[in-house]
Amino acid sequence: MTEADELSFHSWKAPGYDLEIRAVEAVLRQIRDFAIDGHLRLARGGIEVGGVLFGSRQGSAIHVDAWRPIACEHASGPSFQLSPKDEAGFTTLLEDAKTDPELQQFQPVGWFISHTRSGIEIRDDESALWEKYFPESWQICLVVKPSRFQPVEAGYFFRDGSNPIRRNASFLQFNLPTTLEKRPKRERRELMPQPTIMPDSDRAETTVLPRPAAHLSAPRSNADDQKQAMDRHREIPLMAREQLRPQRTGRLVWGSLLFIVAGTLLVLVGRLGLLYYQDTHKPTLGLRVMEENQELRIRWDKDQVRLWEAKSGEISFKDGASETLQVLDADALKLGAYAFVRQSGEVQVQVKVFRMGKSTVIERARFIGPVPNNSQFKAKPQEVKQARPIRRRRRNADAPELDVPAPPPTN
Repeated sequence: MTEADELSFHSWKAPGYDLEIRAVEAVLRQIRDFAIDGHLRLARGGIEVGGVLFGSRQGSAIHVDAWRPIACEHASGPSFQLSPKDEAGFTTLLEDAKTDPELQQFQPVGWFISHTRSGIEIRDDESALWEKYFPESWQICLVVKPSRFQPVEAGYFFRDGSNPIRRNASFLQFNLPTTLEKRPKRERRELMPQPTIMPDSDRAETTVLPRPAAHLSAPRSNADDQKQAMDRHREIPLMAREQLRPQRTGRLVWGSLLFIVAGTLLVLVGRLGLLYYQDTHKPTLGLRVMEENQELRIRWDKDQVRLWEAKSGEISFKDGASETLQVLDADALKLGAYAFVRQSGEVQVQVKVFRMGKSTVIERARFIGPVPNNSQFKAKPQEVKQARPIRRRRRNADAPELDVPAPPPTN
């Protein structure tokens, strides 16, 4: 960091409040590069990163002079959610900062986090981390939204007492400064060496031989010159003649450049083709809903779930005005079927499948039918069937699989 960068600040002030945040532009550029690096680690959305902001506080002004990254193993996915191991490392980072020679004159003034799949806002889990590790009412939060081809947007958040102000949006969004590389100036090179002026003493010792006069040389004809040239050509060996021929380096240079350009174009075309294939071949569950024996049977492609190595999932039902959410483990997902007793004429079903290290697959379906007669369920409320997975069994080895509802729970 140069001296000019240390003296260059970015000032931020919320309208209607006395708070003013002054951050070193070099620190903001480093945070920008850190967020973009996490955004480029995955093809879609990347991963979210975070760090601690160090600086000082002077009245209503907060100065940001340094930062340190927060290690996150992303055990729960690409979002910035700290595991118990990550929180232990976070605590160690705050303790080591007290003895760090570069941070002894600073204190934690807040933290920052990048959002790759949402806007500039504060989520519930992030608000909990804010309250746990930065409990002071004046400690701030910076949310950064990286992009591949657009300027990186950011916004500060602060608290009024113990509650954050406007968690859904920042008072004033701004673009983080870009990284500018200054090219060194080229030194001017002289084409011809400058003449050296010799002192008078050296000139006196130098002996200059006179050139022969023009009238002393005998006249020569063109025939004599050609004959001497032929004689000199015969005296040169064959290998020496090949060495004296000018080398055609220009064609080699142009051929190398064309080869590099063609290889770069092939890589770009392959990358674009891969992105197009990923967009056009999105994973699907084949979700379908049908009614059998006064029950809704929800089915999906269980073989596809096994190929994904799904770890868990969710199935939710919106039956009229009521909503039901059920968490599915890996075994329940592999069954590929679920049963539900509807109470209205329209049921909306949504299935989520959380895959290992990949994006979540979400599919929705809707069932519309006549309003069921639930008098039989009112007569015996203890026997009302609840939403449950459908287990499969076989009568013998050669018989096909049959859908057998699981036994109702006993009170």
